[in-house]
Amino acid sequence: MRWLFLSALICLVNAANGHPSWGITINAQGEIFFTDILHNEGTLWKIDAEGQLSAVITDFHAHDLYQDDKSNLWLAENLWIEGEIEGEGKHTLIKLNTSGEVDTLVSTFDIDLFSGTAFAISPDRKIFFTHNGRIYRYGKDGSELYIDHKFKDVKNILMDEEGVLYITDSKFNNGTLYYKRPNGRLKILAEEIMPKAPKSPLFKEKRLQFLIGLAKDDDGNIYVSENAGCRIIKINKLGEKMVYYQSPSKWAPMNVAFHQGEAFILEAGFNKYNRGPRVIKRSATGAISRVANIETSKIKEDKVSDYDEGQILPMWFYFGLFLLIFALVIILSLRKQHKID
Repeated sequence: MRWLFLSALICLVNAANGHPSWGITINAQGEIFFTDILHNEGTLWKIDAEGQLSAVITDFHAHDLYQDDKSNLWLAENLWIEGEIEGEGKHTLIKLNTSGEVDTLVSTFDIDLFSGTAFAISPDRKIFFTHNGRIYRYGKDGSELYIDHKFKDVKNILMDEEGVLYITDSKFNNGTLYYKRPNGRLKILAEEIMPKAPKSPLFKEKRLQFLIGLAKDDDGNIYVSENAGCRIIKINKLGEKMVYYQSPSKWAPMNVAFHQGEAFILEAGFNKYNRGPRVIKRSATGAISRVANIETSKIKEDKVSDYDEGQILPMWFYFGLFLLIFALVIILSLRKQHKID
């Protein structure tokens, strides 16, 4: 009987806590790279200048992705090991150079030394990462606290070419963007990034509404992806906000990268088909087109306008399933006890 109870509980938890990857970048040749945790136990995909899609790395569970000034790609993995508590597992940071060689920079089971969920690389190649609401700077002999501040819910960090670190906190003032200069204090650039009362959120539970991707364009604007309103918010140097992109129904933007005046948006689908991830191009004029779509199962048509096919199963469905199985366990237990008596 116990396995029925545990199966229902696991189903409920997995449905609530799954989250896709958000790493996307474009090199000088116009090649698009993005991370995907839904296929091949984790994949780094490439779309070349001719639009051909290929897998560069497989079996590497990376959420984040960074490209340095030499076009090297940095990926981090937070590999949870079955049977261990959350946060325990193997944390790996690798660098893929332009010739295809992979260099393992960090590999540890010590989450206090390095965590592979969200990371940032400085212009002088220092490594920063998040763990338990804190920001740390990695060191081989021990990582040190970089900012003396306890954040509520950090999903992503970004460091620009000047060494300015940007941090999002989903649970402070309805979504807050912080920044810190190399020798400066922690400051707030923008607040209230997520809508207070989103009309059609992917998840009604507030704990599942958060800020995801972080990007910066050549003009110094910051772009924050959020899954409450399923939008990308553009924030200028003064902290002024505007909606840059709105995902269609059952999709959410994970992040965005820019190349020659065009934006390439990484989206994930949240419905019964579990579609995506996919890459959408937004031209300088605002025209939208699909570049690639990787799916866990086939859909009937492959059209950019075909947004509403499939529905996400609401949380009450899983909760009701849990109660039904729990009641079944109780009834069967009572019948067994009655036979014994």
